[in-house]
Amino acid sequence: MIVPDTIWQPAAPITGKAKYKALAQALREGIASGQLTPGMKLPPVRDLAYRVQVTPGTVARAYTLLTEEGRLQAEVGRGTFVAAGRAVKSEGVTSLVNLPVDTVADFRSSRVPDVGQGRIIDAALIKIAQSHRRRHINYPTAETDLEARSAVAAWIDQQRLGGAGPEEIVLGNGAQNCCLLTLQAELSGHNPIIMTEELGYPGTRHAARLLRAQTVGLPMDDEGILPEAFKQACRTHGGRILLTAAEVHSPTTIRTQPAAQTGHRRDRAATGYHHHRG
Repeated sequence: MIVPDTIWQPAAPITGKAKYKALAQALREGIASGQLTPGMKLPPVRDLAYRVQVTPGTVARAYTLLTEEGRLQAEVGRGTFVAAGRAVKSEGVTSLVNLPVDTVADFRSSRVPDVGQGRIIDAALIKIAQSHRRRHINYPTAETDLEARSAVAAWIDQQRLGGAGPEEIVLGNGAQNCCLLTLQAELSGHNPIIMTEELGYPGTRHAARLLRAQTVGLPMDDEGILPEAFKQACRTHGGRILLTAAEVHSPTTIRTQPAAQTGHRRDRAATGYHHHRG
């Protein structure tokens, strides 16, 4: 059976920074109005891109977005079709996930290169989801996560942190969550102070706002925070926390070298989280 391509195209020009979102919304409206009926084949990516004067990547992203929403269906070798089923009204439809725009350079955070870890994480999550025991839907207990805490305790550098055992390990949902938990445990007083890099990760300031804390940015050079600036800030502000990323700073990606490797005396923080009681 040969299904001809539709000659559909948006009624209004596709403009704005995120053109793929505008095109996706136009497709939603076409489906909701009945202009695009279930089973109808959409134009090939390059054809529609030429018609509406956008890049093929913009059309591909719009198609992918609506395919993930279940409004379109992609078939290998055949094309992209309007999914069968009842049309979804477009009023008030907003995406819960906003994908980054590739054409915009965002320096608020360093982009993590995918060197294969993405597929490994995908496979691990799929394996967990397919587990017949469904252990991931239950809250952990001191017994069920003991094996994981023991593995973390064995992995930690004992010379730098001392003899930490599994009973002293608290598991969190990633680095950001663990950082927030640590700040909640350590900060106190009416005006708690968090010292951090002058040019730093925006998430630090967001965490400070959640905790009603004040951030104090410390001057930097090409190896991170200046020790002299840190000492002066302690005298001036009496901060309780120095939050730094000495190994891989975000967004600059600079690394603080140990004092023995720099050839001069620099008392640098050697861990991603350094606690200082002022």
